[in-house]
Amino acid sequence: MMDIKRRYVIPGDVIVTGPLRPEQNVYQEGDRIISTCVGISEIFENAVRVIPLTGVYVPKTNDLVIGKVVGTSPLSWEFDINSCFIGFLPAQDVFGRDYSPTKDELKQRLNIGDLVAARVANFDRSRDPLLNRSR
Repeated sequence: MMDIKRRYVIPGDVIVTGPLRPEQNVYQEGDRIISTCVGISEIFENAVRVIPLTGVYVPKTNDLVIGKVVGTSPLSWEFDINSCFIGFLPAQDVFGRDYSPTKDELKQRLNIGDLVAARVANFDRSRDPLLNRSR
């Protein structure tokens, strides 16, 4: 199992010194890795990043999100995932492979305002995130 070290940081805090790969919201100065924002630093495997405590959430594949149903289309629900992107959960993921838009009503399972835990199955900035039910 991966050991992840976390702590709160502010801009300018030295998170770690050593031969680690800087990732998100950090920069490297010599052998020191320094935070560029207020957030929670994570040191894992051979990398360091900071998860910001403010700003817009940008989904990543495999993130666990809690979404609120804000709308439907004939084949999916639309979710507010606290991002500038709307998440989409296909009806087939909830009803199963035998889902038929002509005989199954989406409101049988989820209504507007319902909260759902889901994983981001696929996301690239050219399309809104595709969600699947977290099991």
